[in-house]
Amino acid sequence: MKIGSKKTRVAKRAGRRLARLAVLMFLGAGVVAIGASIYSRVGSAQQPPNSCIDCHSKLADERLAKPTQLFDHDIHREKGLTCTDCHGGDSTKADKAEAKSAMMGYTGKPTPQQIPAFCGKCHSDANLMKRFDPALRVDQVQEYFTSVHGQRLKGGDTNVATCVSCHGVHGIRPPEDPTSPVFAADVAETCSQCHSSGDKMQQYGIPTDQYAKYKSSVHANALYNKHDMSAPTCNDCHGNHGAVPPGLDTIANVCGTCHARQKDLFEKGPHKAAFEQQKIGACIRCHTNHAIQPPSDAPTSVTSARSPCSIRSR
Repeated sequence: MKIGSKKTRVAKRAGRRLARLAVLMFLGAGVVAIGASIYSRVGSAQQPPNSCIDCHSKLADERLAKPTQLFDHDIHREKGLTCTDCHGGDSTKADKAEAKSAMMGYTGKPTPQQIPAFCGKCHSDANLMKRFDPALRVDQVQEYFTSVHGQRLKGGDTNVATCVSCHGVHGIRPPEDPTSPVFAADVAETCSQCHSSGDKMQQYGIPTDQYAKYKSSVHANALYNKHDMSAPTCNDCHGNHGAVPPGLDTIANVCGTCHARQKDLFEKGPHKAAFEQQKIGACIRCHTNHAIQPPSDAPTSVTSARSPCSIRSR
């Protein structure tokens, strides 16, 4: 073999290696450049044009401008949703008429009767909700229509609570967020916004002192003063989406979800049959409902001369 030809082959192989290396370096630089471009867009939170936000944020009417401020802290915005995901329309259009085109399914302010379906178009879709939280329930709307609120809404009563009455509208937060109106420590106050209103409750004949009584109870003391987040509030006894007043035959079961030992003792005791025969509500007959106090030597509904036991024995 000639030395010259061997050197030539070695030189050619080296040249090919250098060429391949140059190609790889070029492609690598391209990938890095593309990645940097994507990162810069994500890092700067670049969003497609949103004429809804652009227009409403500049309006002098606070009623129309405030939603844009609230939406900055909304869980839906954090998940990447925009105005059109709820309201429909086309937020890329600068022209108001085009942005609110009925052809794009635009709904401005839904009526109370529309609200459950309005929220349910996402929250009742199991496949869609799995993209955000696979553990999130998708039967809330169905359960809502088993509640007193839902039944009355079906009957045309627009005075009752719907989704937005409890969760809010544009500044919606998850229930575990302390700023949410349905956070455990805020539920009673949220319910009281309607249930402490004489104007709203008058037509139903419902008392408006439940919240005041609850705040004096052992449950409220545990929740507000001892910061015991397991202490019951309104929805623990009445339910949330399917809220109903407990019936006489379910009260012991409701209380028994927490007070299991006491429920078991009552079931085995002599009072159960008598209470059922006389249609007396277990638990609340002695302890009351919203203003429950701990048993003690001090005068209470359980120990005073006006206790249920002494009244019944007269």
